[in-house]
Amino acid sequence: MTVSGTVTDETGEGLIGVNVFEESGLKGTTTDATGNFNLEVSANAIIVFSMIGFETLKFPAPPYGRLNVMMIEGVQLKEIVVTALGVERDAASLSYSVTKISAQPLTVSRENNIANGLSGQVAGVNVAGLATGPAGSSRIVIRGHHSISRDNQPLYVVDGLPIDNTNLGNANTNGGQDWGDGISSISPDDIESIQILKGANAAALYGSRAANGVILITSKKGAAGIFGVEINSNLTLEEPLVLHDWQRAYGQGWVAFKPASADDAYSSNWFHYGPKLDGEPTIQFDGIERPYEDAGDAFKQFYETGRTLTNSLALTGGAEKINFRFGFTNLENKAIIPNSGLDRRSLTLSLNAQPAKRLTASFNIRYINQEVKNRSQLAASPLNPNYSVGILPINTPYNALKGPNGDGSTTEGNEFSFVGNPYINNPFWIINHVRNKDDKNRFIGVGELKYDLNGWLYALLRVGRDQYTIRRTEITPIGTSFLPGGGMNEANIKNTETNTDAWIGSKHIFENGFGYDIMIGGSRRDAAFELLSISGQNFLIPDLNSITNLSNVTNNYGLWKRRSNAVFSTAQFSWKSLLYLNLTGRQEWFSTLPKDDNTLFYPSAGLSFVFSELDKMPNWLSFGKWRFSYAQVSGDVDPYSLALNYNLRASGHLGLPLGQVANTTVPDEALHPALASELETGFDLRFLNGRVGLDLSLYRQHTRKDLVVSAISNTSGFDARFVKDGEVKNLGIEVNLHLVPIKKENWLWETNLNFAKNDNEVINLGADATTIELARSSNDVPVAFIHNEVGQPASVIKGFEYKRDDAGNIIIGADGVPLQGDLVVLGNGVHDFTGGWSNTLHWKNFSFNFLLDFKTGAKVFSGSNAFATLTGRHKMTLPGREEGYISPGVTESGEPNEVLIDPLFLITYWSILPGRIAEPFVYDASYIKLRQASLTWRMPTNWLENIKLKDIEISLTGRNLLLLFSNIPNVDPESAFQNGNAQGLEMFSVPPVRTFGFNLRARI
Repeated sequence: MTVSGTVTDETGEGLIGVNVFEESGLKGTTTDATGNFNLEVSANAIIVFSMIGFETLKFPAPPYGRLNVMMIEGVQLKEIVVTALGVERDAASLSYSVTKISAQPLTVSRENNIANGLSGQVAGVNVAGLATGPAGSSRIVIRGHHSISRDNQPLYVVDGLPIDNTNLGNANTNGGQDWGDGISSISPDDIESIQILKGANAAALYGSRAANGVILITSKKGAAGIFGVEINSNLTLEEPLVLHDWQRAYGQGWVAFKPASADDAYSSNWFHYGPKLDGEPTIQFDGIERPYEDAGDAFKQFYETGRTLTNSLALTGGAEKINFRFGFTNLENKAIIPNSGLDRRSLTLSLNAQPAKRLTASFNIRYINQEVKNRSQLAASPLNPNYSVGILPINTPYNALKGPNGDGSTTEGNEFSFVGNPYINNPFWIINHVRNKDDKNRFIGVGELKYDLNGWLYALLRVGRDQYTIRRTEITPIGTSFLPGGGMNEANIKNTETNTDAWIGSKHIFENGFGYDIMIGGSRRDAAFELLSISGQNFLIPDLNSITNLSNVTNNYGLWKRRSNAVFSTAQFSWKSLLYLNLTGRQEWFSTLPKDDNTLFYPSAGLSFVFSELDKMPNWLSFGKWRFSYAQVSGDVDPYSLALNYNLRASGHLGLPLGQVANTTVPDEALHPALASELETGFDLRFLNGRVGLDLSLYRQHTRKDLVVSAISNTSGFDARFVKDGEVKNLGIEVNLHLVPIKKENWLWETNLNFAKNDNEVINLGADATTIELARSSNDVPVAFIHNEVGQPASVIKGFEYKRDDAGNIIIGADGVPLQGDLVVLGNGVHDFTGGWSNTLHWKNFSFNFLLDFKTGAKVFSGSNAFATLTGRHKMTLPGREEGYISPGVTESGEPNEVLIDPLFLITYWSILPGRIAEPFVYDASYIKLRQASLTWRMPTNWLENIKLKDIEISLTGRNLLLLFSNIPNVDPESAFQNGNAQGLEMFSVPPVRTFGFNLRARI
């Protein structure tokens, strides 16, 4: 039978998100935005209503099918959460840590990439939004780096379907672009909740892909018997949060002299060792005399006010045995870099039906179309406009770079170059002539059939597919200074993945209090990736941007496929809601492993003891649980790693095809993946009727036999080889504290403080290796590197330090410049302490929310500051400009340094230092940010009666509003541009933005 109704609080307002489920646990739902629900239940069922902050209520199913319920505030002892494979469980029964987040706040103070919205909200979840623009990737690491060389990000699962989150292009320290990731396609408007499975025990049922945790996303659904319309409109304005604060006293010049000719100005245009600005006419790079004065901040003139407009429409409704939700979201972004931005359109359909008495069906379909225009080049790339603007002389007006045509071009149509280095391009040329565009079409669909054989036994089948295609075009026009003939790249990418899961489950609670919940099933995954690209240089006919209009053309084709099959089982045994034993096992077979050794088994076991259910517990203890778990997870290896593979060279030889070995890493026919084990224990405590809550987790994670890719001499014909003895360890603590300091008739104040500390250590790199380089700073300042090193955390910054004597004094060479010391570890590139403090205050129809996000324990090598020092823009180059400079320190003989560097030679001193020593440019990357704030007014319901609206909410919002604490000058601490494991480098990224805006939500 079908039971429907409305759930309200004591004031009569509908409650959203109340868990409504049959006590047997076989069926459940949640209330919609107005408190309505619809649930198919068995005859004589007991229906349970639960929600955090309210007492749990139970009612027998009414014979007439209608049940209206009023929830009473109090402690909530039964909370339903989604676990692995989409199975719903009582949170009290779990032996591992799970965090649930409502998606509704993410639609108010929103990010283009929903993963960035998790920053500061969950203990142990380290979120880093890359500084690459509005369509950039996000990097999430849960409980530290688990692997030395493999991706350390979690698995994303949407409505039970694992989705692809591959980063399809990553900048390196010498340039490139971030081409986005998979999770950025998902719109928050269609999400009901997000749950994070942190540990191996929580994720073991997903097998190899879940070794780094799982982020479960549950979509919104319709409700039977009610037709509703929801409209959400969000507008934000964006500006850079941090801009460079360079010295503004001394202008362009080589050695304390102004440029004497246009050629002199052209060749010295990125050096700022001229005299003090005096306002006198001085010739510049274009032969025009202009005042030798501060011409204004080029950064403020270059970056525009960005804008993002997001509109969504959702229709919900249904009858007794069918309900639906249809949603459409349109996002239009104009980025802070001119002529760049993002457009994304999303269509979703959720359909739930009961086609037969014991059969239920659900379907969730998403289609996303995304167009990104002119993603910014990054780091020391010649086409990075942030780099070009960063080195512009203080006395050169930014608009002077427009040239005679006003668009960065000459009268002949070539680049209007402003500096002698051809690899530093005019920013107007970049934004007006250089082009790149990528179009992405993505389909995510999952269908599920569930058949209840009787009241305690059921069977379930789920099939899903995630597929996307990308068309990418890049055009460097004729006349570009470093590529006069121009060039073009075209690429088509297709990625498909199909997952099938099927299982039989049984669940029952006996009269003596003993209960069980058992599942046995199997799964299959098929994945394929295909790349077809063609590129060339030197256009034959000007202004014809066609790949067939190039004189030098090469092509590339790549294809890989993989398959895995698995059987799994999970069993939960309970006794009187007091004691729970959880067991899981998964046996998986991989197509990428050797045929005679291609299977792995992942076990997990956990215990949950709800001691608050014992007799004679104190009244002030509302709920108390101790949990303990152990699990192992592993995985496969990349396709085609076992043997030599061949392909055809695009160019061939004398018109004939020419084959070559495709491998760049020496293959190994006996490869076997790493094995990661994890122990976790913790407490969940609630006091004073739920007004105080403490959740504490301790864990120890150990990865053994990790595959390490180690560089070898390329004279072997390969670049690297596999080493099988990598070892990594993580030890950590996670704390979440929940308080309700004020709870009165019209006032409510809720606050949550979370923090986590993770100690990561690389134990072994295999063979005799003690350190492996992952990345390095740019060629302009090649003094810093990212390494994995034995005895250190993963992704440490190594660099050349100052040479010092035994007393710690810096040793100065005969030229007056500090001497280079050893190559040493200067810091960790990944924060080891993360946290957030969120507060929500309610007063009548108003609510105010803010979130502080903080991190410590990491450092960053700032290429921007190092390069600004080399060119004389950094304020640290100001001492001695008039009287000369004596570098503090001692000579090699131990005497105080007295070498006076004449102002004429300061350019030599400051250009040598960044190319010799990294230490002064490695900064503490700790920060505190006002991550978000919102003020919401909910219109009184009696005002809406005449206009036939159910609800209207108006919010003023902001994200990344203030950088409250930072130790890095001139750049934002979150200015990383790499999505991979090599963290800790920064150089002229797209500035992270602060946003201001409003959100309007109306329901009909």
